[in-house]
Amino acid sequence: MENVNNIINKATLRIFLIVSLSLLLISCGKNSSQEGLASIAFKYLKYNDFDSYAKYIITNKEAISLLKTLERSGQFKAYSVKKKAHFKAIKNSLVQRMEKQKKVLEKNFYAVFDQGVRQGITWSRAKFVEARISKQEKAFDLKGLKQQNIYIIFTYMKKEYTLRLKNNIKANRGWVIVDGLSWDPKLSVK
Repeated sequence: MENVNNIINKATLRIFLIVSLSLLLISCGKNSSQEGLASIAFKYLKYNDFDSYAKYIITNKEAISLLKTLERSGQFKAYSVKKKAHFKAIKNSLVQRMEKQKKVLEKNFYAVFDQGVRQGITWSRAKFVEARISKQEKAFDLKGLKQQNIYIIFTYMKKEYTLRLKNNIKANRGWVIVDGLSWDPKLSVK
């Protein structure tokens, strides 16, 4: 009887470990780091695939969670009455603002792609080099809320270019895009 219990306990433990490992692997998506998000954004830009890129844009649910986190923070309590009223107006019109923002992000995505083509870049031959996180820019970091700009460095025909992913947020599913891609003029060509 004792051997049967040991076998059952070992089998249960194995199943638990397999399920736990599977969940861990699922939760560690490609966008679990800032570098991962940069790589993903570049990959979808390279192939002019906004639909796949859009899967990494902040969702309404994530934006609401972000606002709730900010509202509970000491920083919010220090806001002036006018700034608190502005914040509440944003919160009340969030869904409409998010829909408008998604359209802006789509337009910007295609504009960055097109500008690269006008500069002579054949995107399918461009190579991702690295992601850089500026140490000079102040990252927004509250308990439960992190924001940071990410710079995407890539090369084409031995020239180095830089794109900026602005105001990315660390959500439960990993880093997500808030303000999208733009060319970084001071770093664009070396």
